[in-house]
Amino acid sequence: MPCLPQPDKKRGLFASPGHFAVALALSAFGILSLWNHQRYVVPIVVILGTDLYIGAMLWKAACVSQGVLNADKMFPKYIPYRTTALVMLLMLAIALISAFAGLYIETNSVHSSTLPTEDLRNPIDAIYFSVVTITTLGYGDFLPYGTLARMIVVGELASGVLLLIGAFPLLISRMGNLD
Repeated sequence: MPCLPQPDKKRGLFASPGHFAVALALSAFGILSLWNHQRYVVPIVVILGTDLYIGAMLWKAACVSQGVLNADKMFPKYIPYRTTALVMLLMLAIALISAFAGLYIETNSVHSSTLPTEDLRNPIDAIYFSVVTITTLGYGDFLPYGTLARMIVVGELASGVLLLIGAFPLLISRMGNLD
């Protein structure tokens, strides 16, 4: 028996429309940040919004798992249904990757390791560097030069930990609970 009101399971993906709308908006603005350079404003808002949303979901899930019922006063009213959460986490990952890629392009401080004079200006290369960074692979073909670029890399690693070590395992455990 769930301790919080759950959405209608028959509606599938749109069982949590508010959650779905937040994830869709964040991913759309994240992708927009690759081409619309607003001096760091759009990507930073997307990153902070995504991290705060993931943090709120993790907090809410912790309250639910501990049986804390007074957590209903917090936003949001319930955690998203599993199908919605699966698509949402993909959209939130896209939001983070593209927003950080937009920051890398904006800083003009990430260079090729083979040609240090070549900046990371191509959105596809920026997305590639962002994926390599958030997954902690670090191939070494692009390197952040300067304090600002290194701080952005550390921020992406922190966001990646929140998403990949916090949210994805929570979703997998919820999907494994076949009630």
